Amino acid sequence: MALRSPGKATNLYYVGRVIPAALPTLADDAIWAHPLLAELADPHLRADLTELARKLPAIIEHLAQLPQLLSHGDASPQNLLVPADGSETFVIIDWTMSGLTAAGDDLSQLLIGLAHDGALAVDQLPALRELVARQYTAGLASEGFLIDEGDVRDGMDGGLAVRSALTAIPFERLGDPVTHELTELFRHRLALTRYLVDLGLALPVG
Repeated sequence: MALRSPGKATNLYYVGRVIPAALPTLADDAIWAHPLLAELADPHLRADLTELARKLPAIIEHLAQLPQLLSHGDASPQNLLVPADGSETFVIIDWTMSGLTAAGDDLSQLLIGLAHDGALAVDQLPALRELVARQYTAGLASEGFLIDEGDVRDGMDGGLAVRSALTAIPFERLGDPVTHELTELFRHRLALTRYLVDLGLALPVG
């Protein structure tokens, strides 16, 4: 029987960041009363984040039941380097999170990396999500790995739910002076969080 796992990076994020940091933040009324959150956040966002947090153990279990592949673990665009000489190859760095994980998990960080940095608008993500899931599934098939595209999407969306949805809001910046730049950062990250939470809540788990 093949070893099944939600993935090294997924486990580390859940145990090391979501449980000790994200969950207490969700429960802190004072944090959510901050003007940047009280004025900019969707009024249902906190409740939906709380519901997603409740579902995360089931999502992690679902990831462990999906087809498994050897993955990079943090395949964000920032770790995929294009050589300065313009060649068609690229260099993949930072393999510390590599291991066996759900098919599609690597797509989660590929999709979210530039959006998290503000280089990609949230409204561009749905079309990009469709493209990367479809092309990745086709690429697997071309190498002899016949995996259902729905499973690939679940692997991607589950990775996003566990590793990004509860940690995309920069709560650590709430003590900074409220500037236009900070306001726009929160506006972008709150929209990103809304998108990620909706993906997580739509996963077929209890």
